[in-house]
Amino acid sequence: MTPYKDKEEFVKILSTLWERIFNTPEIMQGLGGEKIIVKFRFTDFDTSLYIDNSGDKPAYYWDAEGDAPFDVEMIQNSETSHKFWMEDLNVPLAIATRKVVAKGSVQKALKLLPALKPDFRLYPQVLREMGRDDLLQKAGAKKRKRRFKWFGRKGPRTYDLSRLEPFPLSLVREIESEEKPKGPEAVKAAEPLDLLRTIHTIRSFEEHLAKAFKDGEIPTDEYLVPIGKARVVRQGDAVTLYLFFVTYLIACKGRIPPRKKWKRNKRRNSMALTQDQLLILQELLSFDTINPPGNEDECASFIGDILEDHGFIIQRLEFAPKRTSLVALSKGHQSDKGAICFCGHMDTVPLGNAPWEHDPFGGKIVDDKIYGRGASDMKSGLAAMIMTGARLGEMDLRKDVVMLFTAGEETFCEGARYIAEHSEVLGKIGALVVCEPTSNRPMLGHRGAIHLKVRAKGVAAHASMPELGDNAIYKAAEVVLKLRDMDFHVTRHPLLGSPTINVGTISGGKNINSVPDYASVGVDIRTVPGLTAEDVLDQVRRLIGDRGEVEILNYAAPVSTDAEHEWIKEVFDIVEGVTGEKPKPAAAPYFTDASDLTPALGSPPTLILGPGQPEMAHKTDEYCYISKVEEAVEIYTKIAMKWAEAD
Repeated sequence: MTPYKDKEEFVKILSTLWERIFNTPEIMQGLGGEKIIVKFRFTDFDTSLYIDNSGDKPAYYWDAEGDAPFDVEMIQNSETSHKFWMEDLNVPLAIATRKVVAKGSVQKALKLLPALKPDFRLYPQVLREMGRDDLLQKAGAKKRKRRFKWFGRKGPRTYDLSRLEPFPLSLVREIESEEKPKGPEAVKAAEPLDLLRTIHTIRSFEEHLAKAFKDGEIPTDEYLVPIGKARVVRQGDAVTLYLFFVTYLIACKGRIPPRKKWKRNKRRNSMALTQDQLLILQELLSFDTINPPGNEDECASFIGDILEDHGFIIQRLEFAPKRTSLVALSKGHQSDKGAICFCGHMDTVPLGNAPWEHDPFGGKIVDDKIYGRGASDMKSGLAAMIMTGARLGEMDLRKDVVMLFTAGEETFCEGARYIAEHSEVLGKIGALVVCEPTSNRPMLGHRGAIHLKVRAKGVAAHASMPELGDNAIYKAAEVVLKLRDMDFHVTRHPLLGSPTINVGTISGGKNINSVPDYASVGVDIRTVPGLTAEDVLDQVRRLIGDRGEVEILNYAAPVSTDAEHEWIKEVFDIVEGVTGEKPKPAAAPYFTDASDLTPALGSPPTLILGPGQPEMAHKTDEYCYISKVEEAVEIYTKIAMKWAEAD
């Protein structure tokens, strides 16, 4: 519900506020270094405010005509805006819980928050001048008519805890442990994964405890515990967090909802994802990059902003409008052996017809899973690449590292094919890691793929006189039977196995009472090294004879690397050290951008290795395990560090 009387009052208050901001030198000095256009879209009033700080003089304007340019868009309602200016809104948390939907260069926009701090004293002044003193009371401090008293209540009270979702109450273990320190030191000593669990617990409390209190089910005031970039509770006060949980335990009468088990590999010793890192993954999932049409441009800009801030040189390559691939190059001198390249694609497949339980663009986190289209295939891989790049930047170990983010992979590697035609932008590549979903099990290659269309032609006639025609469907049927028994006469590959063939589609005819004069058959053939597209085309033509014409629709080459290659052995050791599982030589069932990149780059050793779950690719309610992303970041970082050491 909006706190303002109407749209006119809302526009007037914000316009006055931004005029004051632009006339305050202290604030403008802080904003001057970041050239950016921010669009605030308010859903309840169906209006948009543009803050333009890209020129010499800052400006604001409402509801720009046409498709006005902007760097970041913040979608919210007027109540959220009011809470922000009243310092009652945790912006990163609001973005994470989708109360504010942010698109574009979000990281760049968040950098402006410290500079806006003096603005918060201007907003109350504007409200007072507008006669809206009633809005000066913060949302969390509104007076309520209490339905009960804390002390002196007569008789027991029952509480309906079913409205609260189960949560991992890891802090209770910290409180109950006598061996661990108390107070603020307890937070410092908490294991990284425990801290992540605590963050999820607090997020659940913020939404569900407040509602339960309003409904009279939980005997405690609504309490907001913000999670900032470098803090767990307000003012870093661990005692406040302790009291918050104790209050809940009292309300529950000690009956804690069952904590779901979190699987943890005892051999792992990596840091859990920070809130900022989780936001990166959620932000990637919020971009609608369904292919077709793809529209990877905004996603590429988001990625480029982060890696540029960490010292990478960014290049953009468009094979079509808004179909942008991104190359992030290290500034270090490239050695003779070349750079190591991490590669992943930004586009996803369509949602399908089945309904989703979780918002496909919401990035909802449930325990160790994060949901969304592309969560496994393969925005979790992209997030791990970005986090690795950021970590390497902070460690100043970017030397000989290339990050490649492609468009159009789901439609036979369009973006990778375009990059392969301009491979000079990558420089010399000594090894390639394709971050497709493998559940962090390294794959040494994949089979190729050829899509064929066989067209059979006939002569039309009336169905009552079929002898006057030539039935094209009969010819197509004969083609299908021939293809079913086809032998490609190639030796079985030790890793990829043998070629396979599948007839996936067949169509023909216009109506039942006519002899069809046209029919077509769609064929999928999976190939292995030694079997080229020209070989396949020649064999199929000889097999079907004059029954039809054959055309290659799409082709992706097979990829294979020897398990005895020295670099492969190094990566296998790294993976075993992180996951605790000894990798075995295996191949991915699908093809990847390596089909085009590996041959174009001189056939460097190539691995498919990513955090996504391969069995979840293209599925409804697709998800990825957050713990797998953590593993991937550690694996990629160690691979890059090992590559740098070998120079």
